[in-house]
Amino acid sequence: IKIASNYWRIPDDDFYLTAVSVNQQNPEQIAIASGKHESNLFIYDMNFDQDVLTHQQTVSLPNIESMEWLDYDKEESSILTGHKNGVAHMVSIPESNSNESARILKRFNHKKHFTNDKYRNSSIKNLDIPNWNKNSFLSLCNENIFLWDLNHRSDLPILKNQHLGIRSFDSSLSNNGIVALCGEFGIALNDLRAPINTPSIFTPKDSANMGFSNNIKWAPYDSNILAASHVDGVVRLWDIRAQRSFAKLKGHNDLVTSIEWSEESSSDLYTGSRDGNIIHWDLDFDEDLSNCCLNEGLDSINFHKNQFLTDDYDIYNIVNQRQCGTLIPAAKDSIIGLTSTNGNILSIDGSSYLGVHRKRGIDSFRVEEGTSAMIIDDMLNEIPFKRQVSNSGSCTLTDSSDEESIFEQSIQVDSAPSTVNNSPVHVKTRSITKLLNN
Repeated sequence: IKIASNYWRIPDDDFYLTAVSVNQQNPEQIAIASGKHESNLFIYDMNFDQDVLTHQQTVSLPNIESMEWLDYDKEESSILTGHKNGVAHMVSIPESNSNESARILKRFNHKKHFTNDKYRNSSIKNLDIPNWNKNSFLSLCNENIFLWDLNHRSDLPILKNQHLGIRSFDSSLSNNGIVALCGEFGIALNDLRAPINTPSIFTPKDSANMGFSNNIKWAPYDSNILAASHVDGVVRLWDIRAQRSFAKLKGHNDLVTSIEWSEESSSDLYTGSRDGNIIHWDLDFDEDLSNCCLNEGLDSINFHKNQFLTDDYDIYNIVNQRQCGTLIPAAKDSIIGLTSTNGNILSIDGSSYLGVHRKRGIDSFRVEEGTSAMIIDDMLNEIPFKRQVSNSGSCTLTDSSDEESIFEQSIQVDSAPSTVNNSPVHVKTRSITKLLNN
């Protein structure tokens, strides 16, 4: 598989990027968030055909930890941001040709729904717009999942469920009320529609044996398939009907930080890791995926470099692994997040770079074995570095302010080339807007 990559430096001098999101109503509009206190929400227009990134505006909305675009109002673009202090904001983002500034439409205060003795961590690390209700959103705060109504004037959530040890979640794209969970318990499924005092949690039989899981993602083309990353750096694919893992993807040598399925093909999965690598997994579900690795060959399988192979049996097992992973040159620091749009995979990393990765044809070249580190160094040295912050100008805003669970039923039924981008990081400028987080 040939993958081409382009990179742009995002002007975050604190190197604290936290989230990237694409506006599904306008796929060329990208938001990149930072955890710093001001000038930390960057809105861009992206021309994917010409690889040109155009700065639209920069917003100050302190300490963003998570972010999602909303399909909330056709008349204006809105974005949902989760913050370190336990507050989520719904923010309007004006069109690129508008002279208006961003404004806060509504706030969702999570902290007020905890008593002091049950309050540990206020950061909102996950936000999700469920496919089964675009007028609501799910959030994760203090080991509790909240469901909020975007239209309701009340500041009360629809529900709040506690899950001790939870680290992340993802709502099902096709099954109403189903949320996949991951954490210290492994993976589990939660039926949000289950009546009170009835079982609502389903845990696959093998989950506990796999240990801690920190990321989980439903496959977009099969409502029964999940991808989950575990503390050992391995990504496993799960079939909830069989209650077991059927695929093991080994290629990262550190914790996996992000998982993203391709929007265009059910066989394409991308994973980013704290080791600074992105891997494209070419998955053929008609083949045995029980032991997959990078397609670099025996001599260059780097996760075996410190292991002494004692006999022919060990060598045979390594050689006969299915080599379906392609390494994409990415960063010398951790991959922070991945997202996808129109056949492109977008990444942000700990060096404050935005990467765009896509499959390419004969104009691409393959990365030679063992040269990924050299290519990354050369690539980052050649990337044009241009910082251009918008003209200052700020304003202070206030608010314009039979009982079987669904899981029991579901079980019973049925690389890497790289090109250096020479386009400017910012083509036009707009004023910075400060949204004070009171």
